[in-house]
Amino acid sequence: MESLAIPRLLSLPEIARTLSVSASTIHDLVRHGELAFVHSGRGTERRHLTFSQDEVVSFIKRHTKRDYAVSAHKTARKRAHELAVERATESGGNFTARREARRAAAREARKP
Repeated sequence: MESLAIPRLLSLPEIARTLSVSASTIHDLVRHGELAFVHSGRGTERRHLTFSQDEVVSFIKRHTKRDYAVSAHKTARKRAHELAVERATESGGNFTARREARRAAAREARKP
């Protein structure tokens, strides 16, 4: 008789350890359809969930993302914060003194 090569099903705690999450997170993933399971028990209220190894590998592949570094490419148009920094530092960074000079000039203009 020919034997079938059936992969071993993994239990919920094993999957939780593999994905480094809690059992409640695994239940949430199952509830939202992100992780398929095999119902291996007979009960209907407390289901005994087991998972195939292929499903776990597929889940990991689907949720693997890569962040790319922002390039150092300068665009022709400057952003608002870059313009603000330039305006603040264009006269040696002494914007407080310029503000005080403007306020003093305004006070002198108001005097009768």
